[in-house]
Amino acid sequence: MKKDTKLNDFIGKVEQFLSSMSVEEKDSWIITQAKLTRSEKDFLKSLSGEKKIQFMPSEREIKDFCQKIENEEIYLLYETHYVEFDEFGYCDDFDEVFHDPFGISSFFDSVLLSCHDLMKLGEYQEVQKNILLLVSLEVCIAEHDESEDIYQGDYPFTITEFFRNDLLAIERKNVVYDLIMSYYQLNKAGDITHLAGEIIKRFSLPLCEDILPSDIFSENEIQYLFTEMASILRSDITSLSKVVKKENFDRWRGENNKLVERYERNNRLLEDIKRI
Repeated sequence: MKKDTKLNDFIGKVEQFLSSMSVEEKDSWIITQAKLTRSEKDFLKSLSGEKKIQFMPSEREIKDFCQKIENEEIYLLYETHYVEFDEFGYCDDFDEVFHDPFGISSFFDSVLLSCHDLMKLGEYQEVQKNILLLVSLEVCIAEHDESEDIYQGDYPFTITEFFRNDLLAIERKNVVYDLIMSYYQLNKAGDITHLAGEIIKRFSLPLCEDILPSDIFSENEIQYLFTEMASILRSDITSLSKVVKKENFDRWRGENNKLVERYERNNRLLEDIKRI
């Protein structure tokens, strides 16, 4: 991948500098970085090897935080107010705000940004584990005391909803890249059919909505993967088309919305793969 080539070039230059430096010069550089650190505790943990990424929460901290979300000990607060007139003179709608008293957004960001750094270190298993853990969470929404209406969402408030409501700083495309590419790197030497099927499953997650294979993969060297993915997608589309007829889409949307969504998503994935 292009990112890997650029990183390898950079690492090569760093290695050249290190080979030309004396032990004293290396020690001096480390001391300088220690003086500039924002967290002495995290720096020491990184220096000792206890932490790979300085500002990443520990495995225990991640587990405990997620458990609190599952137990509804921490949650988001929903507040909305009716707005009759806006800055343009008329609105006639509700202004919605999500308050985050427990710092769920910042915690998610710290884990996901750290996973993006872990990709550079080749820690693909840890990236898979952490992203899939966050994807599985459903955050409780509680009504703010001053809200004029209750939360109307009829779907779980997952990490996808955090992105849809602009509650996270990290770009969704980067998270999807880390999720897909870490799985590919872990399994590229294994069974191609299983690999292609699992990657399609990941592209079918709500988190990956509107993101296509061409946004993640860009090299012809993995054409074999696209060929296998296309074969699986065609088979599934054919199977689904027997029950999801175009003339019945409106009826099916009401009765089997998930089935229609899968059919349409698979078609988008297949068309994109053809263009790569």
